[in-house]
Amino acid sequence: MQPQAWVELATNPVATADGTALASSTSLTAISPSASTNPAYTIPANRLFPGAAIRVRGYGRVSTTGTPTLLLGVYSGGAGGTALGTTGAITTTSGVTNVPWFLEALIVCRTIGSSGTLFTQGLVTGISGTAGVSAVPIPASAPAAVTVDTTTAKTLDLCAQWGTNSASNTITQHLWIVEGLNVSLV
Repeated sequence: MQPQAWVELATNPVATADGTALASSTSLTAISPSASTNPAYTIPANRLFPGAAIRVRGYGRVSTTGTPTLLLGVYSGGAGGTALGTTGAITTTSGVTNVPWFLEALIVCRTIGSSGTLFTQGLVTGISGTAGVSAVPIPASAPAAVTVDTTTAKTLDLCAQWGTNSASNTITQHLWIVEGLNVSLV
């Protein structure tokens, strides 16, 4: 018999307010909507299994002056945690204001345990290229599984880092959606 598949929205309810805009900083920072409007999603301890799939989607807006670089990535355990997949430093479109962006990534559990592995691949649109329409892959280099302890609960965050400190370089996340494609995440 074939295994059953389903999609379950883990970030329920979805954010009712934007996250805090990241500007005037070159530090890696979680940009997901605030804890008061949409608490960070936490993957429960021992919930994943080999083949478990999670889809994440982020939506927001970006403004720049000049052509600063911007890194976006999906992290296990926040900005101080493990990078599951990042764009690397993207050279952004020059002088844009409130341009929409979209990120989607698929995370698949390959192994479990204190040295479990997760494989992530995805893309971001709206950050670079003419009028911000080009797609940027996640990860920026050859995809590879990364080691994550699946026996402990970990948040799943979208993080960003500007290459240039300027109040005119801002990124805001409107929505952060986490879906279990074949695993219950709630």
